[in-house]
Amino acid sequence: MSRSSAPVKRKLSHDFAFGGPWGTLGIQISLPVFILGLVAWGKQFGSGDSHLSFSAVNFGWSALFLVLWFGFQAFIYLLPIGKVVEGLPLRNGKRLKYRCNALQGFLIALSVAAAGYFGLRLPLEWAFENIFSLAAAAILYTFVLSAHLYNRSFKVSGDELAEHGTSGYPVYDFFMGRELNPRVGKFDWKFFCELRPGLIGWVLLELSMLAWQYQKIGSVSVPLVFLIAFHAWYVADALWNEPAVLSTKDIIEEGFGFMLVFGDMAFLPFLYSSQTAYVATAQPEVSYLTIAVACALHVVGYIIFRQSNLQKNWFRNNPNDPRVKGFATVPTGVPGKNLLCGGWWSVVRHPNYLGDLLMGLGWTAICGFGSIYPLIYCVYFFVLLIHREIRDEKVCHDKYGKAWEQFCAKVPHRIFPFIF
Repeated sequence: MSRSSAPVKRKLSHDFAFGGPWGTLGIQISLPVFILGLVAWGKQFGSGDSHLSFSAVNFGWSALFLVLWFGFQAFIYLLPIGKVVEGLPLRNGKRLKYRCNALQGFLIALSVAAAGYFGLRLPLEWAFENIFSLAAAAILYTFVLSAHLYNRSFKVSGDELAEHGTSGYPVYDFFMGRELNPRVGKFDWKFFCELRPGLIGWVLLELSMLAWQYQKIGSVSVPLVFLIAFHAWYVADALWNEPAVLSTKDIIEEGFGFMLVFGDMAFLPFLYSSQTAYVATAQPEVSYLTIAVACALHVVGYIIFRQSNLQKNWFRNNPNDPRVKGFATVPTGVPGKNLLCGGWWSVVRHPNYLGDLLMGLGWTAICGFGSIYPLIYCVYFFVLLIHREIRDEKVCHDKYGKAWEQFCAKVPHRIFPFIF
């Protein structure tokens, strides 16, 4: 048997995350149920349940639509537009090249949607009316793609595997992802899915909700416009700063398995749009003061989120970059791996999480306070980021030891200043 196809032997001791094999199995069962239940719960807020219509025919059309959507974005990704950026060194020392043109894909998709809706009178609201079928089809595809990625990982060399996805327990490795950067020619599966089909699809799905509300009542509500604008801003900013994704943990450390596949293609578009679905159907009354507070939370959160991520990206790519050169650091003894504790990273240890959470609070506030439904996203986001922070803390302590302890002494608060 060749080295590339040899199975990974089960490790006697493995530092499991997410509760190990049994925990990840539970997540793979519960997450699809949660997403479908969330969409189903949303039907009570509208005057009817047309946005929950489901049948074999609807499912078939939804499945075909998602294939076409995925192929459309993949086609744009492979076009020779945008810039090619070299990523950070991986575990095996390689530096892969990535074509960054997600913003172009976003603008082209918006242009096609606008032309179809205003020029050809195509029913943009169709996506929202069939959201349950779309969610079901997306979930099915995440399992299919994850299975494909898991199977192909046994055909690559050992230095192309992710450290966290080679425990030898199939259900755990399927979830975590065995292969670090699965590619077919120039097509990088993980980098493509990180920002394209799900993230861009999130905005288009919300525009479908906007069209649905306009069709139902002949106008659109102020909270709905603001909420979609916030989300579109968030997505456009991520796509504008696409090269910064190359320095994130998802790209340089995590394998591409069910965890990221489901998160990118199912969890993100359908959970993140749940608040917008509520505002579109329930049409809550929200005071202008609440809208102003929501705007302030979004703007402040965005500034912290974007500036801290940029500082981290500049430092990781070039510690001598003039924009971060004067920042305080903690040496780790590993070349090129000093810990940044200047700028926003001197305020809390994870300022990017703080910014994200403040934006999430703003998005929740603009939904009003008439139902617990919009809180689901906010609670999930808090749990997700706090769990991720705890996981990051352990990994960094194991990796940097006393240097990490010195960093924690310099920056004592984790996410919230003077609180946590």
